[in-house]
Amino acid sequence: MTAPPFLCYKAVLPFVDKPMDKPTTCQPFDTTTPKPLTFIARCTRFWQPLLQLSHYDWTWDGIGRWPLSIRCFLWGITGTVILSVGYCVDNHYMQTTLLQQQRQEQQLKQQLRQQILNAATEQAQQSLPQLQADLASSPWSNTVSLGEWLQIITETSAQHNLRLAQMMVGQETTEAFYKTIGIDLLVSGHYHALSAFVAALADLPYLITLHDLSIQRASNPQMGPLMMQVTFKTYGHL
Repeated sequence: MTAPPFLCYKAVLPFVDKPMDKPTTCQPFDTTTPKPLTFIARCTRFWQPLLQLSHYDWTWDGIGRWPLSIRCFLWGITGTVILSVGYCVDNHYMQTTLLQQQRQEQQLKQQLRQQILNAATEQAQQSLPQLQADLASSPWSNTVSLGEWLQIITETSAQHNLRLAQMMVGQETTEAFYKTIGIDLLVSGHYHALSAFVAALADLPYLITLHDLSIQRASNPQMGPLMMQVTFKTYGHL
């Protein structure tokens, strides 16, 4: 391995005539790779010009020769101010626009509600005569007294060879615009006769409903093979 080159102070400084106190020695060159600067060292080099503030021209004409750290700081402050002012102006504009649109939305909603109400009222007035005519011809208009209902049920069960074991009338219930009466029936007979009885009640020209229908074997053979229990409800307008 070759020896590193040497540099003598005497060779480097030939113009120095003053004799040296110490003998002239030669030192080798440092051929090792320099170590990279640490983060703290880089920060120190960046802020080092601040320690020499008196050496700079602090007028606006010499702003290009100011320290880089000072210029970066001023750029940051200027950018922050510009962005803040722009954000405030844009936010104020957006808030104003939003309030205007909200007020306009409320006005449009009120107009739409009024238009819908007017259209519904006009349509109801136009369809009222037809509705009255349909109501007059519907089963709803056929009002039957309680005695007539009992007679109809008794005759219908007799026509289908059924035995009407029980017929209990419930309380009359009044709703907003109609009234209803429930009649509990207990009928015995054959299956086909029971089904024909239910179909005959459904074919009556009146508004009726059947509830809680159940069919089971009769406990007493003399009553018939099957026993049907059903609640018969009639409806009528007030």
